[in-house]
Amino acid sequence: MFSKAVWMAASAGKGFGYTEGDPGSFVNRMKVREYHPWEDSYYSAGAHVDLVDDGSGPWKYVGSDSLLMEWTEFSAVSNWFYSQSDLRTMLTNAFRSVGDVNGDTVINTPDMALIACALLSTPASGGVPGEWWAWNPDADLNKNNLVSGDDIAIAGKGFGMNAG
Repeated sequence: MFSKAVWMAASAGKGFGYTEGDPGSFVNRMKVREYHPWEDSYYSAGAHVDLVDDGSGPWKYVGSDSLLMEWTEFSAVSNWFYSQSDLRTMLTNAFRSVGDVNGDTVINTPDMALIACALLSTPASGGVPGEWWAWNPDADLNKNNLVSGDDIAIAGKGFGMNAG
Protein backbone atom coordinates (compact mmCIF):
# COMPACT_ATOMS: atom_id res chain seq x y z
CA MET A 1 0.00 0.00 0.00
CA PHE A 2 2.88 2.42 0.65
CA SER A 3 5.20 3.70 -2.03
CA LYS A 4 8.73 2.43 -2.46
CA ALA A 5 10.03 5.88 -1.47
CA VAL A 6 8.45 5.53 1.98
CA TRP A 7 9.97 2.07 2.55
CA MET A 8 13.41 3.03 1.21
CA ALA A 9 13.59 6.08 3.50
CA ALA A 10 12.58 3.90 6.46
CA SER A 11 15.12 1.25 5.47
CA ALA A 12 17.89 3.84 5.59
CA GLY A 13 16.63 5.27 8.89
CA LYS A 14 15.86 2.04 10.76
CA GLY A 15 18.37 -0.30 9.15
CA PHE A 16 16.11 -2.79 7.37
CA GLY A 17 19.03 -3.66 5.11
CA TYR A 18 17.30 -3.48 1.74
CA THR A 19 19.15 -5.31 -1.01
CA GLU A 20 18.55 -4.57 -4.69
CA GLY A 21 17.52 -7.38 -6.95
CA ASP A 22 14.59 -8.79 -8.83
CA PRO A 23 12.78 -8.74 -6.52
CA GLY A 24 14.68 -6.82 -3.87
CA SER A 25 14.37 -7.88 -0.25
CA PHE A 26 14.80 -6.64 3.30
CA VAL A 27 17.47 -8.40 5.38
CA ASN A 28 15.86 -7.65 8.75
CA ARG A 29 12.19 -8.50 8.24
CA MET A 30 11.28 -8.06 11.93
CA LYS A 31 12.28 -4.40 11.81
CA VAL A 32 10.08 -4.01 8.75
CA ARG A 33 7.11 -5.53 10.65
CA GLU A 34 7.65 -3.14 13.56
CA TYR A 35 7.70 -0.02 11.36
CA HIS A 36 4.45 1.98 11.15
CA PRO A 37 4.73 4.79 8.56
CA TRP A 38 1.78 6.65 10.03
CA GLU A 39 3.48 6.88 13.45
CA ASP A 40 7.21 7.12 12.78
CA SER A 41 8.16 8.76 9.49
CA TYR A 42 11.61 8.78 7.94
CA TYR A 43 10.29 10.11 4.67
CA SER A 44 11.22 13.71 3.82
CA ALA A 45 7.67 14.67 2.76
CA GLY A 46 6.82 15.69 6.32
CA ALA A 47 6.58 14.72 9.96
CA HIS A 48 4.02 12.05 9.11
CA VAL A 49 3.57 10.28 5.82
CA ASP A 50 0.65 11.54 3.75
CA LEU A 51 -0.55 8.18 2.52
CA VAL A 52 -2.44 9.72 -0.40
CA ASP A 53 0.28 12.04 -1.72
CA ASP A 54 3.05 9.55 -1.04
CA GLY A 55 1.79 6.77 -3.21
CA SER A 56 -0.88 4.75 -1.43
CA GLY A 57 -2.90 4.88 -4.63
CA PRO A 58 -6.68 4.63 -4.49
CA TRP A 59 -6.72 4.05 -0.71
CA LYS A 60 -6.20 6.36 2.26
CA TYR A 61 -5.14 5.19 5.69
CA VAL A 62 -7.92 5.64 8.27
CA GLY A 63 -6.72 3.73 11.31
CA SER A 64 -5.51 0.47 12.76
CA ASP A 65 -5.22 -1.62 15.86
CA SER A 66 -1.73 -0.33 16.65
CA LEU A 67 -1.37 -2.53 19.71
CA LEU A 68 -1.85 -5.94 18.11
CA MET A 69 -1.84 -4.93 14.41
CA GLU A 70 -4.72 -7.31 13.74
CA TRP A 71 -6.46 -4.89 11.39
CA THR A 72 -5.85 -1.78 9.35
CA GLU A 73 -8.65 0.33 7.86
CA PHE A 74 -8.44 2.20 4.57
CA SER A 75 -11.05 4.28 2.78
CA ALA A 76 -11.43 4.81 -0.95
CA VAL A 77 -9.96 7.94 -2.51
CA SER A 78 -12.77 8.67 -4.95
CA ASN A 79 -10.84 11.20 -7.05
CA TRP A 80 -7.86 8.87 -7.60
CA PHE A 81 -9.18 7.57 -10.92
CA TYR A 82 -10.00 9.68 -13.97
CA SER A 83 -13.65 10.50 -14.49
CA GLN A 84 -15.17 9.91 -17.92
CA SER A 85 -15.00 13.64 -18.73
CA ASP A 86 -11.33 13.76 -17.60
CA LEU A 87 -10.54 10.86 -19.92
CA ARG A 88 -12.41 12.47 -22.80
CA THR A 89 -10.48 15.74 -22.31
CA MET A 90 -7.16 13.91 -22.03
CA LEU A 91 -7.80 11.88 -25.20
CA THR A 92 -9.01 14.94 -27.10
CA ASN A 93 -5.88 16.89 -26.18
CA ALA A 94 -3.61 13.93 -26.92
CA PHE A 95 -5.21 13.25 -30.29
CA ARG A 96 -5.28 16.95 -31.17
CA SER A 97 -1.50 17.11 -30.79
CA VAL A 98 -1.11 14.55 -33.59
CA GLY A 99 -3.48 16.22 -36.03
CA ASP A 100 -7.13 16.24 -34.91
CA VAL A 101 -7.60 20.00 -35.24
CA ASN A 102 -11.40 20.07 -35.14
CA GLY A 103 -11.75 17.60 -32.24
CA ASP A 104 -13.93 15.03 -34.03
CA THR A 105 -11.54 12.14 -33.12
CA VAL A 106 -10.56 11.60 -36.77
CA ILE A 107 -7.55 13.04 -38.59
CA ASN A 108 -8.94 13.75 -42.04
CA THR A 109 -9.44 16.36 -44.78
CA PRO A 110 -11.29 18.93 -42.59
CA ASP A 111 -8.30 18.95 -40.21
CA MET A 112 -5.88 19.50 -43.09
CA ALA A 113 -8.12 22.31 -44.39
CA LEU A 114 -8.06 24.05 -40.99
CA ILE A 115 -4.27 23.86 -40.94
CA ALA A 116 -4.12 25.19 -44.50
CA CYS A 117 -6.41 28.11 -43.58
CA ALA A 118 -4.11 29.04 -40.70
CA LEU A 119 -0.88 28.51 -42.63
CA LEU A 120 1.84 31.04 -41.71
CA SER A 121 -0.33 32.58 -38.99
CA THR A 122 0.90 33.45 -35.52
CA PRO A 123 -0.93 34.55 -32.34
CA ALA A 124 -0.50 38.14 -33.55
CA SER A 125 -2.43 37.36 -36.74
CA GLY A 126 -5.78 37.39 -34.94
CA GLY A 127 -8.95 36.56 -36.81
CA VAL A 128 -11.49 33.80 -36.39
CA PRO A 129 -10.15 30.20 -36.54
CA GLY A 130 -11.22 28.60 -39.82
CA GLU A 131 -10.91 31.82 -41.86
CA TRP A 132 -7.96 32.23 -44.20
CA TRP A 133 -4.71 33.33 -42.53
CA ALA A 134 -6.40 33.57 -39.12
CA TRP A 135 -4.61 32.23 -36.07
CA ASN A 136 -5.93 28.86 -34.93
CA PRO A 137 -4.10 27.57 -31.83
CA ASP A 138 -5.46 24.05 -32.46
CA ALA A 139 -3.76 24.03 -35.88
CA ASP A 140 -0.39 24.80 -34.27
CA LEU A 141 0.28 21.12 -33.54
CA ASN A 142 3.90 21.53 -32.46
CA LYS A 143 3.04 24.54 -30.26
CA ASN A 144 5.74 26.85 -31.64
CA ASN A 145 3.34 29.79 -32.25
CA LEU A 146 3.53 29.42 -36.03
CA VAL A 147 1.29 27.27 -38.21
CA SER A 148 3.62 25.90 -40.88
CA GLY A 149 4.48 22.93 -43.04
CA ASP A 150 5.70 21.15 -39.91
CA ASP A 151 2.12 21.10 -38.62
CA ILE A 152 0.88 19.72 -41.94
CA ALA A 153 3.53 16.98 -41.69
CA ILE A 154 2.42 16.07 -38.16
CA ALA A 155 -1.21 15.73 -39.27
CA GLY A 156 -0.13 13.89 -42.40
CA LYS A 157 1.51 11.12 -40.36
CA GLY A 158 -1.78 10.38 -38.64
CA PHE A 159 -4.06 11.02 -41.59
CA GLY A 160 -6.99 8.61 -41.64
CA MET A 161 -6.53 7.53 -38.02
CA ASN A 162 -9.25 7.53 -35.37
CA ALA A 163 -8.82 8.28 -31.66
CA GLY A 164 -9.41 5.47 -29.21
